[in-house]
Amino acid sequence: MKKWLSPWLKIDSRALGIYRILIGWVCTLDIIRRWNYIDVFYSNHGINMASDSKAFNVFYYIGNNSIETHIIFLIGILFSLALMIGYKTKLSHLISAAIIISIHSQAIAVGNSGDLFLNSMLIWTLFLPLGKSFSLDAIIKSLRESRELKVEDLNNRKYGINKPIQIFSIAYLAILLQISAIYFLSALNRIDSASWKQGIAFYKMHQLDGFITYFGYYIRDYINYPISKIFTYSTLYLEYSVPFLLLFPFYKHILRLIAIIPLTIFHLMIRLSMHVGLFSYVMIATFPLLIDKKIINYLKIKIVNKYNNRFNLFYDSDCGFCHYSVRIIKRLDVFNRIIFCDGNSEVKKPKEF
Repeated sequence: MKKWLSPWLKIDSRALGIYRILIGWVCTLDIIRRWNYIDVFYSNHGINMASDSKAFNVFYYIGNNSIETHIIFLIGILFSLALMIGYKTKLSHLISAAIIISIHSQAIAVGNSGDLFLNSMLIWTLFLPLGKSFSLDAIIKSLRESRELKVEDLNNRKYGINKPIQIFSIAYLAILLQISAIYFLSALNRIDSASWKQGIAFYKMHQLDGFITYFGYYIRDYINYPISKIFTYSTLYLEYSVPFLLLFPFYKHILRLIAIIPLTIFHLMIRLSMHVGLFSYVMIATFPLLIDKKIINYLKIKIVNKYNNRFNLFYDSDCGFCHYSVRIIKRLDVFNRIIFCDGNSEVKKPKEF
């Protein structure tokens, strides 16, 4: 049963690690960009924009005067950075999610769909072990469990490294369905729109002076009807295809990669042309969750084969601090390009060693 369900329930811990780094950065950026508006939108000294909803909000319990609100924002930044580097990952994730969701609900009138999607992803991924790979937690765990005592241990790559694992979780299926629903329902919502039917939606998007960027201003004079038609219909077809590309159980590593590339280009184009908050960044940050282990292994092999230089790293093996330092370096050397050496190693020494 596990084998049959694996296309929808299995994810590589390295994909989770990449996602954690990106989503931690997005959370940090989301809080920092609101810092100058704390007293305007988020504290009780400004405009009351909070929703009447009884949903969880830390401001209801802690308070929202200026000092308290600034402290909550600062805590959010610190724990978002901790999430990004993977320190106390689960705790950092939980606190970051609570503060991000509270900030969004505190000024719901200035939010957008990117905020709602970020909230959803922070909740779904709480049920996944984001700190298994590429994290400070993983390094600390490896240092405790595997204590290399000599140079030979350092050069034994099977010794002291937390290897990537495959995680099975129903939360991953929920994420696939969430992403699929966003794109499919977005396309379905436009089915009766005259602009989308006629193929002029792309053109009209670049006429929104309140949202358009400098780059959007530059290119809009070159957007004629054929170009607008191509981009408008391409967007619809891409969004309609997402559920198939993400949920089809066979050749999933290829189909999901096919989804990732055009979707990333699509959101980068939106970001270049329009001011839409962090919407594009949030969407792109979730795409590593769609990367299959076969793709990650393939890319790693390609990089190793292309950049196959090996380096000798000499250190004082009698120095406890030096030995501990190279143990950390070993765990950061994901492409295994470093050979650890001391004064007794039978390798060519640097001049005046």
